[in-house]
Amino acid sequence: MAHIDYPTDLLKSTALLARIKTKVAADGDDSVLVLMLAKNKINLDNDILEGEKALAYHESFLKTTKGGQNYCEKRNNLLKPLMKHMRGAFQFLKTQFDVNFKEIGEWGGKINNNGRITYPTKTAKMQAMFLKLKEKNDSYSDDESPLLPYLVKQGIDLNVDSTNFAKAVALNTSFEDADKEAGILVEKRNQTWKKPKTNIRKIGAYLMKFYTIENKMLGKYGFVVVSIVKKVKVRNLKVAIGCYAMNKRVAIGDTVGNMGNTDIYLFAGKDITAKRILLLAGKTWIVAKGYSTLSFFNPSTTTIGKVKLTPSFIASKTK
Repeated sequence: MAHIDYPTDLLKSTALLARIKTKVAADGDDSVLVLMLAKNKINLDNDILEGEKALAYHESFLKTTKGGQNYCEKRNNLLKPLMKHMRGAFQFLKTQFDVNFKEIGEWGGKINNNGRITYPTKTAKMQAMFLKLKEKNDSYSDDESPLLPYLVKQGIDLNVDSTNFAKAVALNTSFEDADKEAGILVEKRNQTWKKPKTNIRKIGAYLMKFYTIENKMLGKYGFVVVSIVKKVKVRNLKVAIGCYAMNKRVAIGDTVGNMGNTDIYLFAGKDITAKRILLLAGKTWIVAKGYSTLSFFNPSTTTIGKVKLTPSFIASKTK
């Protein structure tokens, strides 16, 4: 069945709207859309202006999103070595304390009964955990901190890490602000484009009906019409012992085959009291007018019924 393949990209959608406007303007009073546009109160000039606003919001969204991604990347680049330093510090501290590891809590670490330290996923909480670690380390006089051997060996300066954590938090704030702004811009874009988008689809639907036979005429308005051949397959049904199989859609000329070892009754619609046609095992029946919906009944008390529904064009090919 032919249908319109509407663009999902805003730029292409606004271009389609411009094509429609150009075609209508070129046709003037002879345009097939004159009455339709008036009846639906569609003003193409206004829609094009709204499209321009929507594009402006979209461009701002893309710019804001790109900026936010840049903040996010810089934040992550800072956090990666900082978290490596902090994880290493806590792992080293675990080796300095007894098996209950309770002293880890005094350094800002959260440790479960299995001795596993959990780390936050939010930047500000990562910083808070680090600052607790640094505060505890700074509470010791020179050369007394149990963490000192690790810091010296790894060449870690907690003051430098503290500065970088502050930078990471600032970058994260900028990223979150950009992310919120991007969400606002998307909402404004979508709301601005909502009416023009609806109008484009109304116009497309109208033209499809107007050019029922010549739907390729829609190409002059910028629409892309595609045809999809509906897939019609052979259907195999099982009718349980003593039961019905109801409301099966078929077409006039289709073939109904009884493929089982028991006779089957068929009837039109879903009224089980309707007149029935007996289809003997191994026989076929061609769907007649008035039987576009079929139901089946298996009277057997021992054998499952088997029915094959074959579309007419498939059946003709197999003869």
